[in-house]
Amino acid sequence: MMSGMNCKPGDIVGLPFPFSDLESQKKRPVLVITSADYRGDFMGLAITSVLTENNAVSIELSDMKDGCLPKQSWIRYDKIFTLSTSTVVRCYGSIKKDVFSEVIKGLCQYVGCNGNWGRNWGNWGQVENWGQVDNA
Repeated sequence: MMSGMNCKPGDIVGLPFPFSDLESQKKRPVLVITSADYRGDFMGLAITSVLTENNAVSIELSDMKDGCLPKQSWIRYDKIFTLSTSTVVRCYGSIKKDVFSEVIKGLCQYVGCNGNWGRNWGNWGQVENWGQVDNA
């Protein structure tokens, strides 16, 4: 992938994550939940292939709009990161609109948003804008 890849909410991308020792890293998938800002930073949620029953949404091949992940995975809305598009090394595809909506609702419940999450948090949370690039 090129540096500064244009990631859209709903995309699943791969990038290197450091281990807790900060000396080694592993490429991991992440769900993009915001469009990149003018610095190329975006918010993402960790994805794991380890069975995760709490604070996560399961995704399978049928949940993908396009592309695929190597195995059944869980999007963890309790693992939120600010990341740079310059570190993205792979695009796995994107999830379907209804799955993205389920993830955002879970995230909002986890962080304590009220029921008006789309209006209060800007365009990234509005499911009707899912998959569109914000050029602002």
